[in-house]
Amino acid sequence: MPILQPQRRKSKMSIVEHIEKNFGKISKGWSFSEDAHPYQIVECRDGSVEGVVSFCTLGLSNVGLKSAVSPQIIFHELLLSVDQHEVPKNAVAIVKQFADDALASNYALLNNQLVQREGVVFENHLFSAVWVKPPVFFGDESFSHEGVGRDDVSCIFAWLVPIFDSELGYIKDNGADAFEALLENSSVDVFSLSRKSVVD
Repeated sequence: MPILQPQRRKSKMSIVEHIEKNFGKISKGWSFSEDAHPYQIVECRDGSVEGVVSFCTLGLSNVGLKSAVSPQIIFHELLLSVDQHEVPKNAVAIVKQFADDALASNYALLNNQLVQREGVVFENHLFSAVWVKPPVFFGDESFSHEGVGRDDVSCIFAWLVPIFDSELGYIKDNGADAFEALLENSSVDVFSLSRKSVVD
């Protein structure tokens, strides 16, 4: 199927090349449109993190979205990454929902933003929200792709991290830095949907 590629100006690699270098070779893709804004979600395998499958929007960054905390206009793609043995049936649907919500609201997802859902994120798993972060486990170079959109602005990648209700409450009460410290001091695999909460 044809790959929808956002406008590129000065970057040495296309956004497709950036995605495949960091998150894995594109093996599948699905096409969508929200409010006349077409985009795709691509499935990536065999990326820089072994044993992880990623689902990434492609084309969402063609639309500049508002920031809720500053006048900045943000161009971003969304990323969901899970253990290759635990890929949920609704992985694409979840990414699509967040992408459609961003387009409908005209607001980008921001670093450390918490998005709570009604019910659970995935069937048979008790995650109740997502925490938005840069894709830190894929390396600093994965965080953004230069030269996408108008005026050569950067496209950033927003990683959707599924979290439990107890973890959501901990972040609200203690802050994201404190939660990151908990994760760093634990042996939890954040890509595993069968992981346990790091909050007692």
